[in-house]
Amino acid sequence: ALGFEQALDIGFNVSDITLSSDGQILVFSIEDAPLIYAYDYSTQSLTSIQVNGPDFSETDGVQGNVIFVDTLRFDPSSRRIVFDYLICSYQAGSDCSQAEADFFWSIGILDLDNQQIAYPFPTQPASIDVGFPSFSNLTDQYITFDLIDYDASTESGTASYVIIYDQFERQFDVVGYPDTTDEQFGYYGMPSFSAN
Repeated sequence: ALGFEQALDIGFNVSDITLSSDGQILVFSIEDAPLIYAYDYSTQSLTSIQVNGPDFSETDGVQGNVIFVDTLRFDPSSRRIVFDYLICSYQAGSDCSQAEADFFWSIGILDLDNQQIAYPFPTQPASIDVGFPSFSNLTDQYITFDLIDYDASTESGTASYVIIYDQFERQFDVVGYPDTTDEQFGYYGMPSFSAN
């Protein structure tokens, strides 16, 4: 097959891009934007979905600002997308430019049919990064992801894990340790499923 590549300057940098297994929906995120874009080839329509993070307006929880969306992965049905996002949490009276702001990674799940976003870990502490999520290849019940704990009881204060999360039972299983070095600075394993 003959082909060519051409770099396009479209005014922004794509952070991640992925195509649904049926080839009908292309989703992508761009650097420094809290948005997920979805292009439907059958209707030739492009939609953007704002990622706001968990809503704590009716509780005493810490509010946050989503800075941008990174990794995007479809579930086997191509109806849902799991993604990670960088969030800045801050106490009332300050903002993300203040020294007391905390930045960390978390996960969301977008339902493309109704454009609703679920946040499985809404009370996640800022000392934990959760990223590089991926659905199981056979079911949307399981998600795997990296977790780095920066407040761990290790000599370095950091521990890295690969986790499988059962959404139906709301249970976690540690299935790997990507950072087995003596220093344990915290490494991502970028997990995925080869089967269920």
